[in-house]
Amino acid sequence: MYCNARSLNNKFDFLAATAELYDPHVIGVSESWLQEHINNAEISLCGYELFRNDRQNGQRGGGVLLYVKSELHPVEYKPTSKFPEQVWCTVKDDRNKEYQIGVNIDHQPWMPAGPKMSMLFVN
Repeated sequence: MYCNARSLNNKFDFLAATAELYDPHVIGVSESWLQEHINNAEISLCGYELFRNDRQNGQRGGGVLLYVKSELHPVEYKPTSKFPEQVWCTVKDDRNKEYQIGVNIDHQPWMPAGPKMSMLFVN
């Protein structure tokens, strides 16, 4: 499941209800607009591990979140990449095959209609 939150602060209850209803294995959130003073406990979802990367330059907007079912035993993964706003983890399937799951936002001035978001599954 993916959403462009444009501020998760006022939409977290809706996200939590949607997650409970549909029970997805992975939830990617772009444009979380969170800042470091917001504690992970305030945006945690029961049964999910949270991976978070807030915008670092102090400007409003940006930020990405990745919620992954705890039963998948996700582990944070930090790839080398040009994307400053990204978050990744690694999970393993029943055959012990690894997959990287990530969310990133690419803010390029030449891109029409603002930032582009990607939710990627790589093996």
